Amino acid sequence: KIQSEKLHKIENLAVDLRKNAAKQHKAFEEDLSGNIAPRRIFAKLEVETPDHPFFKRVWTVRHTLDAESPILCGKAKKMVQLNNGYWPKALNDYEAVTASINLDQLLVSLSGTSNADANSVYAQKVYDYRDVNIGYRFVNMLYRDETSGNMEVDIKVINDVVEQVGGGGEPFHIKEPHPLSDILVL
Repeated sequence: KIQSEKLHKIENLAVDLRKNAAKQHKAFEEDLSGNIAPRRIFAKLEVETPDHPFFKRVWTVRHTLDAESPILCGKAKKMVQLNNGYWPKALNDYEAVTASINLDQLLVSLSGTSNADANSVYAQKVYDYRDVNIGYRFVNMLYRDETSGNMEVDIKVINDVVEQVGGGGEPFHIKEPHPLSDILVL
């Protein structure tokens, strides 16, 4: 009985989450004086592999959407908690995932040491919410060269994605004009 009550509560939260999805993903909010002001919240995003000692080719970084994730809205976090820390089935489609995500931009910062001269190197990229593709994964960029046998990186497919196993990816359509030069996959 307790399990069915939890499932019922999760389903109700999912319905409410979908209803309020249109209100999310806004970069601005009104302050007490009536002025429109940008809202910025910075939080460290925990990833599975935060370090890569020999970054030569490709580095895939993953973040788990759980009750501690700073990019999940409160209702989605509550649903994960009610489901014993696991992602609820009620949120297992791109519309529900979209409604569960609460971010406008994602700032990615990388730092390392150059092998050539031991200098520090840095890179930074800001991804907007419109750069996020839910239900997709990047294609494999690594291949073995047939003549030399060496592992190579095919840079031409750096932004190519395919639908994740099991389907459920959002349809591709451009919500507003922007260059499709950088894509972030969740």
